[in-house]
Amino acid sequence: MHEVPLAAIKVLRLMAAYDLETYRRLKLAPELMDSIEGVLTTQLEHHLDRRLKSLQFLNQMRGYEHVES
Repeated sequence: MHEVPLAAIKVLRLMAAYDLETYRRLKLAPELMDSIEGVLTTQLEHHLDRRLKSLQFLNQMRGYEHVES
């Protein structure tokens, strides 16, 4: 996995500590959202011990390339 920006770590801490409404009020740059999504995807795949094919498909439909961990 790539290096995680400090801002992404701060947002992840906020997500863990506060309610969803607090998180929804944030205005985050697309690059930061991509970093956060990458961290969450990697964590989920690690805990499930499998690749998420459906998520890869959705990323392809959005035009994203899935970041390999």
